[in-house]
Amino acid sequence: MDHPMICPVAEQDPDIRVGVMGEPERSDPEFGMKVTEECVEALAALIRKMETASEEGK
Repeated sequence: MDHPMICPVAEQDPDIRVGVMGEPERSDPEFGMKVTEECVEALAALIRKMETASEEGK
């Protein structure tokens, strides 16, 4: 069905076990903060873009 309010559903393959990847004991608070800030900035930019597109479409 083609409708903007309908989205596909993706499910995890039950045969695949997913957990923490990498080496958590080598984690670094500064790197975590950098990643978090980059994500927040990218999401804020996307929201601004969506708001602008919504206003232009009126």
